[in-house]
Amino acid sequence: MNQCVKLVRGLYHVILLTIWLSGSLFGQLSEEIDTIVISGSQIPLKISETGRNVTVIQADAIARMPAVSIDEILQLVPGVEVQSRNGFGAQADILMRGSTFAQVLVLVDGMRLNDPLTAHMNANIPVVNSDIERIEVLRGPAAAMYGPDAVGGLINIVTKTFDSRGPDGFHGNAELGLGSNEQRTAKAALTYRGDHVMGSLGVQINKAAGELIPSVLTPTSELEPYRNYFDIRTIGGSVAFKLGNGMRLKVRSSYDFRDFSARYFYTASTFDKS
Repeated sequence: MNQCVKLVRGLYHVILLTIWLSGSLFGQLSEEIDTIVISGSQIPLKISETGRNVTVIQADAIARMPAVSIDEILQLVPGVEVQSRNGFGAQADILMRGSTFAQVLVLVDGMRLNDPLTAHMNANIPVVNSDIERIEVLRGPAAAMYGPDAVGGLINIVTKTFDSRGPDGFHGNAELGLGSNEQRTAKAALTYRGDHVMGSLGVQINKAAGELIPSVLTPTSELEPYRNYFDIRTIGGSVAFKLGNGMRLKVRSSYDFRDFSARYFYTASTFDKS
């Protein structure tokens, strides 16, 4: 009888020990830990590390291009389709990888430039060519980071003041040009980079009376002759101050004026007097 009591007590102790150990084990398995959030962010990376199809056009390459406007520069980039109406940057739509022009995001120094009402104005970029440090073109979807208007890709234009590199002191350049149909082109830029202050100022003018387009006979009417004139003026400036502790204050302001003949851009109606 005593042996049976001892055996029952022994089994009771074994069961209690097993329950205690299992409770400790499950308690460790169900222990709560801090939530880990993984998200995409705009972390500076080398192009080879991004896994994206990226093209970077540097300032020296832009200076060698026979281009007088930004949309003419982008016409030379593979994978970018620029639908121009009239020349010299009058008006153009930018498409990438089968997307519409409303699905290509345009940034200036990282700031969104897309027009909220119509993407037809996305190529009206108020930056002169000589004030561009580089143009970054990202092909393919970038909507995860920049939003639904970057499905086809994005174009980021970085100006000289907003770039951390570059030689110190004053630097400037200017060009003048004359052409047929009273064409006049002019552009000039001045930049300064010091220890605590950086700044740039750029001016660009493209103007012409336009080519005389003769009358055209259509099945329904005769389109009267007209001139495809344009008058495009851009003035932009920026300044940056070093505030200490790695902080900087950067400001950019621009004026962009575009007057051009848009007659028969979209229709062949005799009422189209744009």
